[in-house]
Amino acid sequence: MYTLDPDHAMAELLVTARSVWTGIPGQRPFAPGAVAIEGTKVVAVGPLAEVERQLAFSRLYRRVQLDDLYLMPGLLNTHVHLTMNAGDDPVPDYLSRDDLALLLRAVGNARTMLLSGATTVRDCGSRGYGLVLLRDPAVQAQHTLPEVLVSGPPITPTGGHLHWMGGEADGVEGVRAAVRQRAKAGVDAVKIMATGGQMTPGTRPEAPAYRLAELRSVVTEAHRLGLRAVAHCLCAEGVVDAVRCGVDCVEHAVFFTRDREGRLVREYDSTAARILADAGTYVTPCLSAGYHRLDAVRGCTDLGADDRFRLEQEEKMLDCFTKLIRLGVQPVIGTDAGVTLTPFDETYLELVLMSRAGLGTEEVLLAATYHAAGALGLRGRKGEIRAGADADIIGCVADPCAGVEALADVVWVMRRGEIVVDRRKKAVDQP
Repeated sequence: MYTLDPDHAMAELLVTARSVWTGIPGQRPFAPGAVAIEGTKVVAVGPLAEVERQLAFSRLYRRVQLDDLYLMPGLLNTHVHLTMNAGDDPVPDYLSRDDLALLLRAVGNARTMLLSGATTVRDCGSRGYGLVLLRDPAVQAQHTLPEVLVSGPPITPTGGHLHWMGGEADGVEGVRAAVRQRAKAGVDAVKIMATGGQMTPGTRPEAPAYRLAELRSVVTEAHRLGLRAVAHCLCAEGVVDAVRCGVDCVEHAVFFTRDREGRLVREYDSTAARILADAGTYVTPCLSAGYHRLDAVRGCTDLGADDRFRLEQEEKMLDCFTKLIRLGVQPVIGTDAGVTLTPFDETYLELVLMSRAGLGTEEVLLAATYHAAGALGLRGRKGEIRAGADADIIGCVADPCAGVEALADVVWVMRRGEIVVDRRKKAVDQP
């Protein structure tokens, strides 16, 4: 059995496994499989015998035998909030913390994500630009972090959703200047609140937050500066506006309206859905956001009207997602970790819910790897095990290709050629 040797963490490695799923669409797992790694990069992958022949006359590789594990690319979580605490009421806590406290929290949350199998994460909203520090190689090495992409404070109208993160901007020129400020600070993406949100009282999730010209100004300027543009969208008009302005990814893609009692209700808007599908825009549904709020009532039969309503809305959420994927909308994985009761070590839950809603197992895995890399602008470097890609690899005891629930138990993690998790020894040594 392999024992982690810190002095050789970045050496040339030949990793062998029961199975290797590469994350390349249409490619079946190699069983048994092998991955050859030099430094931070994959140099070869394939059936074990073939890779061994390939390396026969090469320099000596240190063999890492994971013959009991199923390997696949590390997960990419495209939507998290690293500075939030995932508690039952995270906003008051957030507002009470200074920037240093939030940065230290983000370090811990990012590390939690890596140790659970998410090797690349994108923060989709935080106060200030301190998280840019988490991309520093020295910081990553010291704290064992995933690759972190940053969007800074979401651009939002005065008093708009998450305005307390400091991203208020109004008017075509105002939002354009906000994009430039973020580029100056070194972000990877720009997030705009195309609608109100549920965590900010006084905003309207069921209505657009910006005029079309303002939204277009953000997207155009972001793209001019080489940045991805993502839009928080909770109503049909907001989704359509974002798509028509050319955003790279729609976050949530919900079609909220209000019922006669003034409650937010989920509906399916076939026109907006068709526009979204035809555009080919990525969608991050965040199905698992707040999932644990209903843990106490799921499966119960004797429920009050409020609990029945909330469970009905959850089913409507999954039904709307099912309809979107049937139209051909391309989902990617993002959990909204950090918001109410949405922990940082449950990226797998998003995959489970997508599967429950009818997305096939391979497509769910691709949403967490290959397609997520595309949404982040990292295709070719992340989300695949292929020659030239970063050696971001995870291992499970069960086969994820047979059921994504296997990802609830990631026992081995490699991040850019460095083994950062190996929980097999403890399991094997137990009597």
